[in-house]
Amino acid sequence: MPTTLQALRERITASGMDIDRNMLLNVWTELDYR
Repeated sequence: MPTTLQALRERITASGMDIDRNMLLNVWTELDYR
């Protein structure tokens, strides 16, 4: 159990950049439509 949070942090750190870029792109596209 103690390694669950650690593993989650590692996953977020590993794929964080791609997710952040996609999220930012989606947010900007939504703002452009409005």
